Amino acid sequence: MRVLHLIILTAIFTSCASSKKTEGLVIMDKRARLYYDQGTQELADKEYTIALNHLQQAYQHAPNNTHVLNNLGMAYYFKGATGTAIKYLNKSLEIDNKNTPARMNLATIYMKNKEYDKAEKEYMIITKDLTYLAQFRTYYNLGILNQEKQNNKEAISYFNKAIKENENYCPAHYQLGNYYYKNKQYSKAYKKFQDASFGVCYNNPLPHFNQAKALVKLGQFEKARVTLNKIVERFSTTKYSAIAQNKLKEIDRLENSQYLDQNSLNKTDGKILTPDF
Repeated sequence: MRVLHLIILTAIFTSCASSKKTEGLVIMDKRARLYYDQGTQELADKEYTIALNHLQQAYQHAPNNTHVLNNLGMAYYFKGATGTAIKYLNKSLEIDNKNTPARMNLATIYMKNKEYDKAEKEYMIITKDLTYLAQFRTYYNLGILNQEKQNNKEAISYFNKAIKENENYCPAHYQLGNYYYKNKQYSKAYKKFQDASFGVCYNNPLPHFNQAKALVKLGQFEKARVTLNKIVERFSTTKYSAIAQNKLKEIDRLENSQYLDQNSLNKTDGKILTPDF
């Protein structure tokens, strides 16, 4: 469950003459706003081709509106034209260097392209925007970036910062859970996977399944069974139903193995057997 955040601006503007400027933004006229609203909704609906067409028309009527430039850039990005997307996002920032959503998109595209230094530079600028309400996303993305660079200490720090900003931000809890699990800190991993199974992550089977994995490592087989059976029921139409059923079989084998080992010890009656010679 690796999430990176791209932003589609959905602000609604007051209709004014296209020549009027406010804080570096050109206010859209009625025609530009119509095309912008249509294209933005189509972006949200993942209808990228028609969204691009409408946002191109909005751009013709409002070529210096930073919201149009941001969403036009994203339409190009989702159509696979990354270079063009970067061009429009940079133009948006040239007009308004405080356009944090456009900078977030630019940084995240760099991140997806594995241009980590460029991405980090943009993210660090965003962290200085004290009015940005979704700063937890910036910290989370920096955590993923450092994870990719194998800077685990920095990654953990950023995931914790994301949670400090938004304690219910489940993707950050999930990443911490993975870290603790890999480092065999199964109790901490279980707690983080629990925290990661609420909110927008509630319908994602991974945090639930990883809870069961941690419980198995802790030897809490019955509790793991309960969790796995819930996955089988709730996610019956996904691959995780079958994966959970396989995990249930694995628990049975582990318990049988432990029973056989214990039974073998009992037969020796605690005595040291004398070799036959």
